Amino acid sequence: MERQETKTIIEPYEHDGKKLIRVSCGDFDFGIGLHNLSDRATWKEALEIARKESMEVPSKETWHIVAAHLDRINEAIKETGGDPLRGFLWSSSEYGGHFAWLFFATNGSLHYNGKMFVCSVRGSLDFRKQ
Repeated sequence: MERQETKTIIEPYEHDGKKLIRVSCGDFDFGIGLHNLSDRATWKEALEIARKESMEVPSKETWHIVAAHLDRINEAIKETGGDPLRGFLWSSSEYGGHFAWLFFATNGSLHYNGKMFVCSVRGSLDFRKQ
């Protein structure tokens, strides 16, 4: 049986007045914000900042998809007037009680660090929950 290639769609998208880059890939369908919501937040602050913007912090699984298509996503963000993904960005996924996952946008890798670490927050929307 021949394995079928999963089609990935990366495109500008607007949802409830928010401009995003929509990424549809297999079972994943989400939007990534064009700008960081904050450049200095602990993990708990990141979750609260995103919630106040009616968004969420991307999960570790979402960041895995972003990593696989990082160049295309950053190009779409730039073409839409946004700021490319850079540096460390929080994930909503925890790693034990005192740690959480971080996405390192420079090379698309994932790491964990203490929840009191300060880094950037990029909002997302999971369209599977809509």
